[in-house]
Amino acid sequence: MKGAWTSTWVLLLIILTSGCQIRMDVLDPAGGVAEEQRHLIVFSLVVMMIVLVVVFILFTKFIWRYRENSKADRPDHTLRNDNKKLEITWTVLPVVVLGVLAVPMLMQAYNLETKADRDAYRVKVTGRQYWWQFDYPNENIRTSQELHLPANEEVVIELEASDVIHSFWVPQLGGKKDAIPGETNRLYLETGDPGVYEGKCAELCGAAHTDMRFQVVVEEEEDFEAWSDAVKQDITPEETEPEEEGSANKGERIFQENCLACHAVDGADTENDRGPNLALYGDQKKISGMMTNDKENLKAWLREPESFKPSTEMPAYDNLTEEEMDALVDYLHSITSDKAEEGRD
Repeated sequence: MKGAWTSTWVLLLIILTSGCQIRMDVLDPAGGVAEEQRHLIVFSLVVMMIVLVVVFILFTKFIWRYRENSKADRPDHTLRNDNKKLEITWTVLPVVVLGVLAVPMLMQAYNLETKADRDAYRVKVTGRQYWWQFDYPNENIRTSQELHLPANEEVVIELEASDVIHSFWVPQLGGKKDAIPGETNRLYLETGDPGVYEGKCAELCGAAHTDMRFQVVVEEEEDFEAWSDAVKQDITPEETEPEEEGSANKGERIFQENCLACHAVDGADTENDRGPNLALYGDQKKISGMMTNDKENLKAWLREPESFKPSTEMPAYDNLTEEEMDALVDYLHSITSDKAEEGRD
């Protein structure tokens, strides 16, 4: 018996702590849309709890009253089906409860769909197996895995997919919506105060679905403008003489030889979409949206990406020597806004 209780507590602990590493809290809104949706969730829970409490009270009352050997009056054991008042009551009440729940949900859904057509700040988001591409038509730039947005702004996300159905979800900013191949769906959001918010794909899309994550960086207007200016700078690797190569310079050459066919490092390059755009990659906090962007993690990712994201199309670079891998990682971590500023000067 003691072993059974121990197993139960261990299982409960695993369930409660399984999502603690990455916070995705739908009840901690950071924008107007998420705030309205939290109110709707709380309202629905209250209504359902009232129904649940009433059912439990009636259930408890009847099993106590008609328990074995009780003195409750049981004059007639035949089934009666001619109580019209009761029949009407248990038919009408569920309809009323469903109406109370459905009306505000439909009103909010209609309101959000209407707002998605308004003139707001727009970002095109493309879901791919298994990463996210972000295009900013106003700035004519492209990035991946980190979606930067200005604070306290109305935003319309234009959703598309290049392969299978994905679902864009940032719970602290608003609801989710599918990204469907061949179609464009629009999702209206409102950003609040600056912060970093976790997002993910909420539609089963393949073997690496659970790790198809991204981050939304909401920042003040001047910080967002500085970021977009830095992304636009052309910091494409340039040819260097072997005798002049430092670690990062050698990494540029290795990048050209192995990575440039799929990855751009210039946010103004909106043509190359075979792989994620690595603009300002050194500033990103996560590798592929899933683990800390430090040297050891990046080396492990480059050597065997399949072990982190099953079925990913990125090849393994296990042919590089340790020195070459160090140089490549040093170069990738050097692609920062600071370097863009230097190039602009």
